[in-house]
Amino acid sequence: MLDAFEEIGVPGWTITRGRGASTENKQKVLGFRLEPTKEIILTVIKSSQVDEVLDTAEKSGELLKTGNGISCVLDVEKAAGLINL
Repeated sequence: MLDAFEEIGVPGWTITRGRGASTENKQKVLGFRLEPTKEIILTVIKSSQVDEVLDTAEKSGELLKTGNGISCVLDVEKAAGLINL
């Protein structure tokens, strides 16, 4: 996904780790539910880029397949440290 973001000009991103599970993914080992580690990619973009970035995330991350994650848009009221916007 990051290569695809670079190709369309996304100026940068932050990657952090998270855990999560869905009702579709109920794997258990020794009776304990597994919550797989996931990468969370955060990026701040111009509103004019939203549709292209969301479409790119969906395609490159194969997000229509169950368990491959989600992509969402959140409005950012204020931010500091953004150089390339």
